[in-house]
Amino acid sequence: MKPEGGISETDIKTTLAFNNDLTLLTLTRAELVEVLEHAVSAIPSVAGQFAQVSGVQFSFDETQPVGSRIVNAAITDADGNDLDVLVQDGAMVGDISDTVRIVTLNFLAGGGDGYPFPTGAAADRVDLNDLNADGVDDEVTDGVATFAYSGTEQDAFAEYLAENFATVDTAYAQADTSYTNDMRIQNLAFRADSVIDAPSVVALEGTEGRDNLVGTAADEIILPGAGKYDVMEGGAGADVFVFASEALDGVRERDTIRDYEVGVDAIGLATGVEISSIREAGPHVVVYLDDPSGADDAIFIRGDGVTASNLTFIHDYGMSLV
Repeated sequence: MKPEGGISETDIKTTLAFNNDLTLLTLTRAELVEVLEHAVSAIPSVAGQFAQVSGVQFSFDETQPVGSRIVNAAITDADGNDLDVLVQDGAMVGDISDTVRIVTLNFLAGGGDGYPFPTGAAADRVDLNDLNADGVDDEVTDGVATFAYSGTEQDAFAEYLAENFATVDTAYAQADTSYTNDMRIQNLAFRADSVIDAPSVVALEGTEGRDNLVGTAADEIILPGAGKYDVMEGGAGADVFVFASEALDGVRERDTIRDYEVGVDAIGLATGVEISSIREAGPHVVVYLDDPSGADDAIFIRGDGVTASNLTFIHDYGMSLV
């Protein structure tokens, strides 16, 4: 007898009545986004093409034209953390020809429900119930669940349940999620967009010696140390170069920022640190920091289009001098 809340073989067969075979395909990033666009193209009408997905999150705006509804999309890990952003603010991100390996139903891979999955050699199609590609189902039954052939959706679901939720202690106990709280498929008519993870901020801190601080594509806080000739490169993120107590220590320092991005990066000045003057000198903009002892520090700033007038300063930046 099936226990309360249990899932039986009959439940699986009834729910996945067509028992489609599963198929592996290789898609370009552009083709994957096209597939996601198709998934929401019939909204607000009800249509079988509306997707069920895992390993990807996306948001869509149903008021936009068909084919241009995906606002943000990202490939994610099992916990929903972004691994690779596909679309941001409606625009493709990265090399659209890069490829992604996916699994889908063979019905959809063959164009079912109008899905535009690729069919050429580059798609490298593998039907998981026909691994020898002879056109005949392998009809293999292995694993824990043997009531459906391996490589079918019924078998994959049954094996997943057995692997992850087989006991009372591990039984699936998550309530259905409403569309307002759905993190994977976000309809912006009903909720705010949260697909793209907030960038994590990394702090790089110098020493009393001569430092070469090099950032990454992430957003970073870069703090030169007490050395006299620190060199900083923020990288592609929105970086803040912070100058604090070392600017008032009576030691004249000459630090360099090599890749300041106008409108993206900023210079943070801790409480008590003030600008004495700003000058343009050849390829540099030089910012002098006011040291009461007269040993003004200088920051030599380089970057595309940098001028004395387009630097961004954040005063009283997040710390007090002690």
